[in-house]
Amino acid sequence: MIILNGIGAPATYSHCLFSTLIGIVVWPLPAAINDMIPVKKFIDTPREGRKFICHCHEEIPRTPLQQEIEEGQSNTVLIGPEGDFSIEEVEYALKHGYESVSLGDFRLRTETAALVALMTIRLKVKG
Repeated sequence: MIILNGIGAPATYSHCLFSTLIGIVVWPLPAAINDMIPVKKFIDTPREGRKFICHCHEEIPRTPLQQEIEEGQSNTVLIGPEGDFSIEEVEYALKHGYESVSLGDFRLRTETAALVALMTIRLKVKG
């Protein structure tokens, strides 16, 4: 599960996400894209598997996502909005079982970060 935090109207990101998923052959496609909810409400919702939060705050230690992905494991990856998650949001996620990860050395646009996370997981699991 990849969560995009606030990249526009639901119709816009639904179209963008479905087009992208079809283009990179991610199956199965999601059945639906839910309405946006506050990030803390999402973090508070119980999830199976490993939970990651991607961010660019250098003062909070991060591990590359590709080092953390394990085959056969369900993964939830939070991708921040333009400008990144606040330090408070990252710390809140960490207190609720999320692991701090990086997608590399460059700051990425939200849409690009989601694709990088998807492909990182796919390449790690499918080889």
